[in-house]
Amino acid sequence: MEQANAIPSSIAGELPAGVKEELAKMAPPYQAEFVREYKKNAKSPVIAYILWLLGFHYAYFGKGRLLAWFWLLLAPALIWLAVDGFRIPGMVRQHNRQLANDILRYLKTVSS
Repeated sequence: MEQANAIPSSIAGELPAGVKEELAKMAPPYQAEFVREYKKNAKSPVIAYILWLLGFHYAYFGKGRLLAWFWLLLAPALIWLAVDGFRIPGMVRQHNRQLANDILRYLKTVSS
């Protein structure tokens, strides 16, 4: 149980339950590596909203093709932009959850 304490509560609240369970089984050095990688690559809703106002929020999530379509369809993009304003929190959550799963998958292969 002591190993689970290596994950800060600020991050633990964002992680999927399966990731938390797997992290609890890992040695503290691997948990610390997970935290470093997660903090380095997690996305912020504040920055996402700032980029959303400029029309570059898809670039922040590494979705270049979607960004291209967004700008190619500039006429309906204003509606698209407005809708995305409501989607930003979910987009950040989805990115960060996928990031957590990817880091965990990598650490499990390294620790095996």
